[in-house]
Amino acid sequence: MTQETEKLTTGGAPGPGRAGRAAGGALGGVGTIRPSLAKPSPSSSVTGPSPVAGPRAQARATWPEVIRAMIVGAPPDLTAKVQAWLRAATDPVIELAEAADVDSAQAALAAEPCDAVIVFENARAPASLEHVTALSVGGGRAVVCVGAADDPRRRRRELRRSGAAAYLERAEFDGDLLRHVLAMSVERAALQRGLDELRSRFVLALRSVQDGYWEWDIIDDAVFFSRRWREIMGYAAEDAHGAFEDWFSLVHADDRSLVRARLDAHVRGQEATFEVEHRVRAGDGTYRWVLTRGVVERDAQGTPLRMAGSLTDMTQFRARVDELRRQSRHDALTGLPRKELFMERLARAVEVAREFPDAGFVVLLVEVDRLRRFNESIGHSAGDHILSQIARRLTSCVDRDTLVARIGGAKFAVLVENVTDYDLGSRLADRFQEAMRSPFEVDEEPVYVSISVGITTSQRTYHRPEEVMSDATTAVTRAKQQPRGDRKRVFSTQMRMEAITQMRLEMALRQAVERQEFELHYQPIVSLQTGYLVGFEALIRWQSPERGRISPAEFIPIAEATGLIQPIGRWAFSEATHQLHAWGERSPAARHLAVSVNLSGRQVGDPQLLHSIARALNETEVEPTNIKIELTESVLMDNVEEMSSLLNALRELGVQIWVDDFGTGYSSLSYLHRFPVDGLKVDKTFVDGVAHDGPSQAMVQTIVNLSQQLEVELVAEGIETREQADLLRVMGCPSGQGYLFGRPCRGDEALALICSADTPGRP
Repeated sequence: MTQETEKLTTGGAPGPGRAGRAAGGALGGVGTIRPSLAKPSPSSSVTGPSPVAGPRAQARATWPEVIRAMIVGAPPDLTAKVQAWLRAATDPVIELAEAADVDSAQAALAAEPCDAVIVFENARAPASLEHVTALSVGGGRAVVCVGAADDPRRRRRELRRSGAAAYLERAEFDGDLLRHVLAMSVERAALQRGLDELRSRFVLALRSVQDGYWEWDIIDDAVFFSRRWREIMGYAAEDAHGAFEDWFSLVHADDRSLVRARLDAHVRGQEATFEVEHRVRAGDGTYRWVLTRGVVERDAQGTPLRMAGSLTDMTQFRARVDELRRQSRHDALTGLPRKELFMERLARAVEVAREFPDAGFVVLLVEVDRLRRFNESIGHSAGDHILSQIARRLTSCVDRDTLVARIGGAKFAVLVENVTDYDLGSRLADRFQEAMRSPFEVDEEPVYVSISVGITTSQRTYHRPEEVMSDATTAVTRAKQQPRGDRKRVFSTQMRMEAITQMRLEMALRQAVERQEFELHYQPIVSLQTGYLVGFEALIRWQSPERGRISPAEFIPIAEATGLIQPIGRWAFSEATHQLHAWGERSPAARHLAVSVNLSGRQVGDPQLLHSIARALNETEVEPTNIKIELTESVLMDNVEEMSSLLNALRELGVQIWVDDFGTGYSSLSYLHRFPVDGLKVDKTFVDGVAHDGPSQAMVQTIVNLSQQLEVELVAEGIETREQADLLRVMGCPSGQGYLFGRPCRGDEALALICSADTPGRP
């Protein structure tokens, strides 16, 4: 037999067994297994395998009908006696070959093959173990030894490991017992031959899949490990065998109860196979994940005799699974934990803080300002690079026990546990802000990034982690409304009340869109040179049936945040266009007037925008040049490529493009050459100081000169005094609007202004 299939059963050899004993644990601790493996007690002093309990007919049913046996090493008188016993047997019939001594037995068996050999030992010169091994042919022939050893149990173990089927004490055996043991031994040898063939096939199959093979002789409590098994686990050749308890002690302490339960269930017949994934200590002292499978072999009465199976190394597979699990809970870009892991840890912190008030926590929600602008202007890969750098800077500001997670596209969350100083949140926010002051380098160009930070603490007695994140979100939203450089807010109850109010306002706003509760008011725009009316700016108003008039300053930011500004904006453009058409129907003077309509940043991304503008122009047949689309500088520069495409499409429709609040936004004026701009509107902040503030005067004059050089129109906003109007006229500003010329009014009131005395520019 090959080394893979040879069964080594010298139980005291070093190997995994000895390593297992050193670590503690033995089969004796496997309380549920040992009873199921117990062998029946012998009815006599026989130290070999005793007759199996049960009706004799059941045992005979599996015996061969004829057994050919040879007596070896017996003195002549004993040979004759034993021959007489055996020849008298009828179930099974025993045929005897010529007796031989120990030295000539092998040659005699080669000339006259036998099923069984009965070896008689002399107490002073017992049969050598090598002879027994040779006679048994690896366990394929039944060898029954009869002797008078001083330690029969020890001798029995030695002989069994050498291939003997049984050992009987000479002083107490008789003809019936000898015939019975001989028949059972031959039966067992036949089973062994079949098992050897199956084992050889099994080992060959295992080699193809690189699995290890193991075998457990339950009767002798001896375990054999194949060469491949030892290679996988890192054990030497001398570790090929040991006792069951030695192997079991190698199983990880946390897995022993599971392995014990599965093994016991299979041995007892409760499960068809034994299969379990667990950890085993390798030769280097580390633990490897393995999948152990096995099937028990039983005799005709169902008593478990041995068990064989395979071992598959699962360590690398487990490592890949663990890595995939880690990746699923960690952000691939930054390496930080994801929201799910953060919420689990936060839930635990909430529970701890409720039970132990001194073990509080602080949560900071960090949002990167205007990340979309970076992605659209410098590319998503550059934006991702910035995010990964931000993650590093945030983690560098906290200690190792603080959890920093990425919970959204541009959102990071920070959890500090076991806190008693709740001002720590504000100090950390300052540290984060300071860390962002240094520019990020993208393609060797410096890029400056700002963040907004919302803070809340366990002082608010939270019950659920979702409550914590809701308040932190409210705080960071308020922080984003703060001036740059001071964008941090600690959550307060007032914020929650305001958030509830805002939520209710949002719900009402959605209903207002459905119910069309909006109306447009029109503020006059006049020529500063002649005082005549040249157009109107359309301004949206909301008259709620339940709340009354609601200021645009309240609902426009909500409409922007929720995206409701898109349907509102489409309605406003259509309404203004139809109103201009209606004025023209009532007064010829109105046909030369223009109406300005504001376009917000969220409307730029409205896929229906161009279609709705074109439809309104077609329905009313107003002159497209009488429609002015006003955009702020920041909207123009948020997405240059997208804006260029949109503005060119608008120009193709014939409408004009104006820059609103000019001078307060983008610092560079180069965009005026890039975009098809028709006019500029001077911001009210410059007009307010034009009568008494030198810098404001200089700024207005610069804008007037710029408009003349670019040959674009110009309107000054927020004119409230005659002095302001006169100064602007002297500077060369052609048109203006403000309370001096009229407040925003409804469409019918604007029509009355158009029709009054052919001089509509004077209030």
